[in-house]
Amino acid sequence: MLSTIRLITGAINAPMGSQLRYSLFGLLGVLIGIFVTIAVVAIFWSAGYRRVQHILAEDPSAPVAVLGGLAEDGNEVLTNLGASHSFPKPERVLISFGATAEGLHVYRRFGQRIALLPANRIDNIWLERRALATGREYEVMTFTIRHETGESRRLSLAMFSPGKLCMIPYSPKYMQNILAEFRETLGVKDRAA
Repeated sequence: MLSTIRLITGAINAPMGSQLRYSLFGLLGVLIGIFVTIAVVAIFWSAGYRRVQHILAEDPSAPVAVLGGLAEDGNEVLTNLGASHSFPKPERVLISFGATAEGLHVYRRFGQRIALLPANRIDNIWLERRALATGREYEVMTFTIRHETGESRRLSLAMFSPGKLCMIPYSPKYMQNILAEFRETLGVKDRAA
């Protein structure tokens, strides 16, 4: 804290136009940028953590995605599958999702469940590269879900890593492990065999 105060006073007291003044203000700007980035990620992570607490209350060993997003057609698919909320701007959506023996749970905001997709209607789960609602390509977890009418729908959800500032994706090994956990929890492995 004292070094930050010295940095600020040093920048203010440095002669106008000096390299020291520009360097100190530049360093101060970088430090503020880092602090703001960490604060924003912490806010997103805490909201996601509150959402997954509902899933973990039902099954403490449930596989969950603390921060997730929708693929380009995810909003329409969720709406068609009976979600309680539709997103007018799906590119700005952060959701959390997880699996229990009951099914796939999807939450938004601070714990508002928008969908519970029954496990007996989930036919397959796999990883693929798709465009998100933001337009960026990303590896997503895709679920093939049977609608009440018998028609199959593809719901693709992305998982973001809060530890990597939501910019760098999870490793392929981690994604394969979490995919195996989702498949096992939802009983997809048994039905596929």
